[in-house]
Amino acid sequence: MGRRRRQPRPVGRRACQRERLWRMMTELAPVYRTYEARSRRQIPVVVLEPIRPR
Repeated sequence: MGRRRRQPRPVGRRACQRERLWRMMTELAPVYRTYEARSRRQIPVVVLEPIRPR
């Protein structure tokens, strides 16, 4: 966000966090529910966090 560019780092989420994030995503874009149902697998949820400079 903003004008600064940063290298992101993917961070997997625990099951309870995944469910909350997945619910948020499907409220914003219901098509994800259809996609998951058709794929017959659980779609992974990954959050991108900025890597802080050293």
